[in-house]
Amino acid sequence: MPVRLRVPLCELLHFSWIGAANTLATFGLFHLLLFVTSYVWAYILSFAAGIPVSFVLNTRITFGATVNWRDLPAFSAIQSLSFGLGLAILAALVDGLGMGERPASFLQVALTVPFSFLMTRRLIVHRAGSV
Repeated sequence: MPVRLRVPLCELLHFSWIGAANTLATFGLFHLLLFVTSYVWAYILSFAAGIPVSFVLNTRITFGATVNWRDLPAFSAIQSLSFGLGLAILAALVDGLGMGERPASFLQVALTVPFSFLMTRRLIVHRAGSV
């Protein structure tokens, strides 16, 4: 008998909206930091600032759990893994299959968001004892 994965659609939608809002906020921070530092440091600092924001918002809003700061390193690892997976998928689509960069970016997001969502859900919901 096949295993059925039951994930509430509202959780996935909250996760997606929080990710989009966090991306816009860190994009704005990146551009503000460009006034005082190099693009490399602006990228590093804005990316790093977005991780705890995403962690808190997803823990509280998406999954309705209590924030446990001991989970932040694992959450950061999930985000870093998702980033690396996205980069690898993008490179495979563009360099390997010859897909255009823009269409490839949409497909890459469609493939990596579910991975990031499921891993984050497993971390937060499992820890909260809701699975």
